[in-house]
Amino acid sequence: MRLQLIGLGAILLSVRGFAADGVAARVDVYTDEWITAVSPSTRGATSPADGVTVEAKYALDAVSGATQVLTVDAVSAATGFYEVRHEAHAGVQVAPSATWSFGADYQLSAEPDYVTHVAGASASAELLDRHATATLAYHVGFESAGRTTDAFRERTTSHALDASWQHVLDRRTTLTALATGQVARCGPVFGCAASPYRYVAVGQGGAPLFAVPERHPDLRARGAGALRIARHLGGGRALHAGYRFAGDSWAVTGHTADAALVQSFGGDAVVLRLDGRFTWQGAASFYRDTYATAPDAPRWRTADRELSGLWDAMAGARAEWAATGPGPIWRTRLNMRVARLWYRYPAFSELPERNAWLLGGGLDASW
Repeated sequence: MRLQLIGLGAILLSVRGFAADGVAARVDVYTDEWITAVSPSTRGATSPADGVTVEAKYALDAVSGATQVLTVDAVSAATGFYEVRHEAHAGVQVAPSATWSFGADYQLSAEPDYVTHVAGASASAELLDRHATATLAYHVGFESAGRTTDAFRERTTSHALDASWQHVLDRRTTLTALATGQVARCGPVFGCAASPYRYVAVGQGGAPLFAVPERHPDLRARGAGALRIARHLGGGRALHAGYRFAGDSWAVTGHTADAALVQSFGGDAVVLRLDGRFTWQGAASFYRDTYATAPDAPRWRTADRELSGLWDAMAGARAEWAATGPGPIWRTRLNMRVARLWYRYPAFSELPERNAWLLGGGLDASW
């Protein structure tokens, strides 16, 4: 079972919005040694009245390939799959004054064995003579998941509270502080973020004897905090950097650092961006590569490599080109990106490493 945490970046996008009366479309492709995912998406926004912005988004993920699974006889094998996920999002933002704005949004995500509904509300205020912006958002999620061949469905309810403070330090520097917290209560059969398709090896002396279904705790609390800084360096150049710390009730802790250098030419007619990111994450308290019999399998067990302890790195580049027209469209922006990703799972013997490429391109238009 998977949990969706509404990130502050998505919330700020919903609250702050993008240019009203505009549309955007893009396609991203992720590929590694095992799977390929093609993700087309589109979004649009309009302003039907002063101070009101309505936006809608739709994305499709088509994932195919093979993945390693541990079967019931504890033999590792590769199994092919093809899966399509649909995601739709709608939101409205109302600004009754120059300093206050309020928003509401709803998101639906659906695939054959997983459906989630997330609804939320947000408020944003400009303070300190408009040198600071405070944002607060709350979201509630309802999730249903289970094997496609089974009649049962496990249900999860989650609550998330997010806050941000953006402060203009001087003409060239902006500092942003972010905080988020989430509590999820999950079904009793598999628990939070567990997959009904995964099996866990149980054995003695490191040798697997049999396999049992994955089982996670049915309550998970998570929290994270981040600091970001943006600095204009002059000459059309800017530096962005950030650090994020996250932890949860399963003893998973994570550190993420990222940085980006942006260079624009001709105003913002051409923008080039180089960015990198590094993440280190500790393992869940109940994670083991192979669980020992004592005499039965432990109550909590996982075969999720994302809970095994990991590190990952990303290096990428992005280019944007803006132009005017044609016709009633006063501005278009073409963007392309490429990124290389490295994932390492030192304590996960089934798949200790993964390397991937991320390619994408899109077009924005406003009028």
